[in-house]
Amino acid sequence: MAFSKAVIPDKALERLSLADVASYRRKTKDIYDAWIADLNATAAKIDELSVEEVSEKAPQPATLRLSDLEGPFSIEWAQQPAAFGFAAKPFR
Repeated sequence: MAFSKAVIPDKALERLSLADVASYRRKTKDIYDAWIADLNATAAKIDELSVEEVSEKAPQPATLRLSDLEGPFSIEWAQQPAAFGFAAKPFR
């Protein structure tokens, strides 16, 4: 719920009932399960790599600083890596 409070405006949350939330969870279960499966597959690929391979496949941007991550940035997941100087989908 903390995540939803950070992303969904308070006025919208006030209009949701517990039944609305439960319905949404049921409708999005397959999407969530596919997302988790994709994350697990990516994690397995990363686990198999050496430190050198990770550095080669997913180098950190030379200019990335903590302050870059603390400021406002796009909530669109697909736009975030490029905004911070990361290559798109290095482990695919």
